[in-house]
Amino acid sequence: MGEFTGAATPSASDRLTYEQLVVIVRACTGVQLDAAGLDDPELELTALGVDSLGLLGVVAELERRYPVLLGPEAEQAVSPRALYDLVNAQLARGDRP
Repeated sequence: MGEFTGAATPSASDRLTYEQLVVIVRACTGVQLDAAGLDDPELELTALGVDSLGLLGVVAELERRYPVLLGPEAEQAVSPRALYDLVNAQLARGDRP
């Protein structure tokens, strides 16, 4: 797995973008994605080439980079949109681990 090379750790007021999610997925799984179309709730991570182990890596990196604790719901997310919504909902609520 690669090292995330994004900007400084976001604050709780920041939102995860699809572009940031793409960078994290690429770094954690090696899967080459494009942000276009990731907002489609029908687009599954497995169809993009992200397996369950890769998803765990993505969830861990999201929890490391953002002030969130995603838990089992994220580990069972089936789409990039589900991860995006979960992270941003917690950021909007100001939930802290």
